[in-house]
Amino acid sequence: MKATLLFGSAVAVLAFLPEELLMGLSYQRQDLLNGEWWRLWSGHFVHYSPQHALQDIMALLRKR
Repeated sequence: MKATLLFGSAVAVLAFLPEELLMGLSYQRQDLLNGEWWRLWSGHFVHYSPQHALQDIMALLRKR
């Protein structure tokens, strides 16, 4: 449960970052080909809106 809350909190914080920062973390194929490998991992945490993040957090909590 602690890991779920930690993950959910991180997702919620990322949902409120400015769009320029989110684009630096999102999955972009061309940027991956240019060597930005962190996008394979960080793209899973980027959400397009706070509502999207909340839906994912609720889904994580329901599975518990």
